[in-house]
Amino acid sequence: MKLIPLLFTFAAVASASAHPRVIGHVAPEDLAGITAAISSDTQDRIVEVRVASVADRVGVQTESGPSAGCRYLVQRTNGVWKILGKSCWTRTTRLSQEDTEQRRPRVTRPSQVSERDFTEIIAAVRAVTSEPILAIDTVTVSKPVTEAIARKATTVDILGPGRTRMREIVVYDRTDQVGVSTGDYRNLKGDSYLVVKRGATWKVEKKSFWIH
Repeated sequence: MKLIPLLFTFAAVASASAHPRVIGHVAPEDLAGITAAISSDTQDRIVEVRVASVADRVGVQTESGPSAGCRYLVQRTNGVWKILGKSCWTRTTRLSQEDTEQRRPRVTRPSQVSERDFTEIIAAVRAVTSEPILAIDTVTVSKPVTEAIARKATTVDILGPGRTRMREIVVYDRTDQVGVSTGDYRNLKGDSYLVVKRGATWKVEKKSFWIH
């Protein structure tokens, strides 16, 4: 007879511990969107969501166990939270320089960018920096332009205190522009580049920086 309340108490504690630690102000609907973006990439447990100093960006830490996990840079673009970059870690013996190079995060090619363009984008960035490339992301705009692919997305309207509404919108992913993030998540800072295709050539046209 005493077993039932004990099990209930354990379940309640386990459920509470499953919630991530949030550092900074994150609205519930944004936390849901961030969680959905991370869940599309991994089944690891989200342990921390940290608001970045740059608007509409957060850092997310996940764990797959006591000695391994990943760090994500997530950005909201036109109401949609997307992963910009990912860096995983393990608590193991000290790695050699060669092993470190091999374990650098693999950059995902955006579906809107061809293999040839992807290679040329990397070459264009490599011409201006030797820093590790963390992410290559398409530039998304709200109005139709040439060299853009339309897709459906979801946005959240703030109607008032505690009142929101989700609705479907159409956004446009440019195939002639990408944003490239370089640096090191462990140092919580790096550079951002706007790379643009002019004719058949990709060139870096703008440089900025990101910092947590």
